[in-house]
Amino acid sequence: MAAEPPAASGSEQELSAQARVLLDQVAWCLATTCAEDPGPWLAAAEEIVRGQPASESQVDDWLTIARLRAQLGEAEAAKAALQEARKTVEAITPATSRRVWQSRLALGYAALGDVDTSRALQQDALAQGDASEQTVAYPFPEGPGRLKAGLGVTGTSFDETTMLGSLSFSLFKPWSRQDLSADGLFVIDYDSGRDNNRIKPNIASSLMYRYHLNDDWHLFVSNFTNVNSGVFASGSDDEDTSALVASYVGPGINLWRGRSTEHFLDLQFGILGARYEYEDLNFKLERNELTPSVVLILFGRGIPIGRATLSPTLAVGAGSDQLDQLVMYSDVNLNVPISKRWAWSSRVVWRYTTRPVRDNPNLNLQYVTGLTYTFKP
Repeated sequence: MAAEPPAASGSEQELSAQARVLLDQVAWCLATTCAEDPGPWLAAAEEIVRGQPASESQVDDWLTIARLRAQLGEAEAAKAALQEARKTVEAITPATSRRVWQSRLALGYAALGDVDTSRALQQDALAQGDASEQTVAYPFPEGPGRLKAGLGVTGTSFDETTMLGSLSFSLFKPWSRQDLSADGLFVIDYDSGRDNNRIKPNIASSLMYRYHLNDDWHLFVSNFTNVNSGVFASGSDDEDTSALVASYVGPGINLWRGRSTEHFLDLQFGILGARYEYEDLNFKLERNELTPSVVLILFGRGIPIGRATLSPTLAVGAGSDQLDQLVMYSDVNLNVPISKRWAWSSRVVWRYTTRPVRDNPNLNLQYVTGLTYTFKP
């Protein structure tokens, strides 16, 4: 005569433990071909499991019930248990947990000969795995800072000595709700034959701080500085000195995000901003003015193109009271990895302005290429 299973009672934890004991008893009976009927034990365990809240533990119990039903030759009852397990999996919110259990469900259906359902579950689990590797959700995980740097030096010495040294860098540091990125190119141009400005610095830098409000929207503060560059100045002779500093504040919206906050494409609206311009050309002060301005920025970093990554910046700006005088600026950097730390970087910078300039064409283009090294943990 089969022993009657104990009546189900107690807390959720105690009931779960009772169900496990009953399922182990059934498994033992099947393994040892005991004389008792395991059916009542299995039915009692199933009743307890059905009354439990959705959890990973409940999924595991339903999978055990399905396996034991299959061993007893009850294929339809085993499929019903798998269906209950599938409903519970769909109620589990963490995507990583769903993927694991969907893979185990696929094995259960395969063991019962339901190949189509098994294949569909496995493909769904794989698709969820790909999506979780490509995107991150707000609040974002905090990560270590990453610094890339490049260095170059050239020089000649005969009657006169000339030397050109350059340092470029790219920095990114993410936190859960904010991040900071900075890019810069610093060039020291020395020429002993010059009567003026024998040492002439050339600086191009950008700074971007973003505070994320949710998955899509953020607030940003940006700064762009350019000193003695032929890209923006009306003239770049030896005796000329120029500077452009622009800062903006405004909202931004995310258009695309990859596997981390370091891989993104944003559209930003600089509704509050100011632009300072200074030009001393041929020993004559041509411009020294601060004007309010607005800007529209397409700002991206780490966009995958095969093995390479693309980091574009496209800005269209104008003075708040001179909207007909537009300045368009683009800085596109393509990094092709050579090894874990080294990459070949190609950078194209162009500027177009509708404002007439003296010795500089309305369209200006520069191209820089070289090796970069990444400092990161």
